[in-house]
Amino acid sequence: MEQQAERQGAERNRVFAEFVGEALQILLVTTLVLAWGWTSFLGLFDSGRVAQGYLLLGITALFSFTAYTLAKPYQQMAVAVYLVGLLAAICVVVSTYGDSSLLMLYLLVVLVAAPLTRPVGLGATTVAVLATILAMGEGFPIQERVPPVLLTVLTAVTAWLSTRRLFTALEWALNMTDHAQRSAEEARDHRSELQRVLHSLDLALSRLERSNRALAFAQEAAEKAYRFKSEFVANVSHELRTPLNLIVGFSEMMTTAPESYGGSPLPREYRGDMLAIYRSSCHLLDLINDVLDLSQIESGRFVLQKERVDLDALLQETAEIVRGLAEARHLDLQLERASSACPVDLDRVRIRQVLLNLLTNAMRYTEQGWVRIATVLSETEVTILVQDSGRGIAPEKLTRAFEAFDRLDEEELTHGSGLGLAVSKKFVELHQGRIWIDSVVDKGTTVGFALPRPNTQERLPLSKVRIPQALHDAKARPLALVLHDDVRALTLLRRQIDSCDFVLAENVRAAQQLLRQSLPDLAIVESSRIAEWKGLAAESGGIDALPLLVTPLPSVHQYGLSLGASDYLPKPVTREDVAYVLARLGCRPHAVLVVDDDPHIVRLIGRMLRSLVPDVHVLEAFEGGEALGIAARQPPDIIFVDLHMPGMGGQQLIEALRGSPALAAIPVVVVSVRSPEQEIAPIEGELRLCSASGFTLGELLKLIEMALNAIHQVGTMSPANAAARLTTLAG
Repeated sequence: MEQQAERQGAERNRVFAEFVGEALQILLVTTLVLAWGWTSFLGLFDSGRVAQGYLLLGITALFSFTAYTLAKPYQQMAVAVYLVGLLAAICVVVSTYGDSSLLMLYLLVVLVAAPLTRPVGLGATTVAVLATILAMGEGFPIQERVPPVLLTVLTAVTAWLSTRRLFTALEWALNMTDHAQRSAEEARDHRSELQRVLHSLDLALSRLERSNRALAFAQEAAEKAYRFKSEFVANVSHELRTPLNLIVGFSEMMTTAPESYGGSPLPREYRGDMLAIYRSSCHLLDLINDVLDLSQIESGRFVLQKERVDLDALLQETAEIVRGLAEARHLDLQLERASSACPVDLDRVRIRQVLLNLLTNAMRYTEQGWVRIATVLSETEVTILVQDSGRGIAPEKLTRAFEAFDRLDEEELTHGSGLGLAVSKKFVELHQGRIWIDSVVDKGTTVGFALPRPNTQERLPLSKVRIPQALHDAKARPLALVLHDDVRALTLLRRQIDSCDFVLAENVRAAQQLLRQSLPDLAIVESSRIAEWKGLAAESGGIDALPLLVTPLPSVHQYGLSLGASDYLPKPVTREDVAYVLARLGCRPHAVLVVDDDPHIVRLIGRMLRSLVPDVHVLEAFEGGEALGIAARQPPDIIFVDLHMPGMGGQQLIEALRGSPALAAIPVVVVSVRSPEQEIAPIEGELRLCSASGFTLGELLKLIEMALNAIHQVGTMSPANAAARLTTLAG
């Protein structure tokens, strides 16, 4: 940079010297011509002043010759000599005539000095001219000396401004020239590099052609792998959920309905163990469901299923799961509750998994002493601390605590994958939280994480007076009334959309009751039930102004109807699910036929039915043909049937029942594991948003933007599609 600046400075000095040299030659000739012309004028018309004319001509010739001689070796000295000679010549003219108006001639010196000198030289010349004017005008009145002085100063400023523009343009031109020269040098340097790049491109093109052929084979392999993955997910879904359904179902029945086992109550010790089995199996089932869901979602983004959870209850539940481990290691498990109720919006399964990871790690590092769970509340967040009195972790290892597959002391531990803290950190961050770890060797370790607290402002119930939207609390979340026949859709909305509160009305009567209590901010109506909503709007005044969102909603009930059944229960089935279906069908059955190729599932559903309807008669069948024969001999009130069975499957059984006039009216409930194709199948129908008061332009544009973002949301492609896309791009 310094060499470049020096080179630019030298170039500027060279160009300025050339400019001054040319200007000086022109001025020298011009000055000599003017001096000769004035001397000739005096000889012709004023012979009395001829001597002064020759003096002027001599001075001009002397100084011009001297300046010309010094111009090449000493240019600045030559300029100074010329200016002094010009100043002396003007002094001769002024003294010859003795006229104060001739003092204006000194302005010529300032004007001539402007292009020949730098700003410092111009200033020095101006001072010399002012001093000369004051000296030569000493015999004149003061009012005759002031105008030349003022005009000299004004001329100097004007000349400086003019030459400043000149020097600026010169500087710009020099910079551009230097830049052009550097660009030319770089272009020459890059030319050889470009030739090397072209040669590399030729090699890359040949490799790309070979890669295209390899991609074609890879695409075929990816399609096979993708089909295998779908089949694997379906098989794992059935093979894992079916035995877990038995564990969850029987443990739930033994703890919540022991009377179904002949009225003999469980001993207290057994009941506690069964509760632990039930909670742990539910947790394992939730995790398996999430793994299966992740394998079916191709967006590449993990989705939390948030719900409003009582944190104290979740901590107590988690502590009970690990209490057996604490007792086996002779550790004191302590739970310090919060000072007040603490509801938090979180994914119960994920946060419970975080707590289990932290608790098991604490017990793993603690040989004796205690493990404590503490809760600390603040205005904006809730902090959960898991503390232990164990051996602690060395400071140099703490920096690796949240790294995947790092067990910190691998030489001592023979179990664990090293993923617990890493996964926990991801889950906490997905909740917009933070997690940290502190430890002192031989004193213990504290792992804490903080979660944001929700706005717990409750909406006041409205009785007879309807409050308009403008009077609602700005901090309260909007309330949406959902008119739909499947409570699972309400659970889905509450888990996936945490910016709104939802209430479900399964029919028009339930909607009327809810509208009497409070006025919602909007209504969400399933597409097939829009006529019911219009009838409700006609009967109940004041709800026409509500924004209305008409949309198809997921419904296992509708899926059951598409199969020709009356309802659908996805495995795993709980006692509440069976009770919900019986309430939907609106009957108290006396005889129920349960059809499944797994005898344990048949026995589980039968026990659930007996706990709900003690006098029900449960008929059992393990194949579709057998079930059809039983139904023909002893028609039941309801049939529960599995879709996937050897021989005559559930779908064939439903078709046979609907084809028989005597059996067509029997309600059929499908109990089965949903396949991946059913899970990811698109929901058909239109999405329509209506508002009686219309939308502002800003609201309309925002709605359009949200719709376009939802439609064109970029997701992760399947392996087959990815391979096809790569092949297209490569070709």
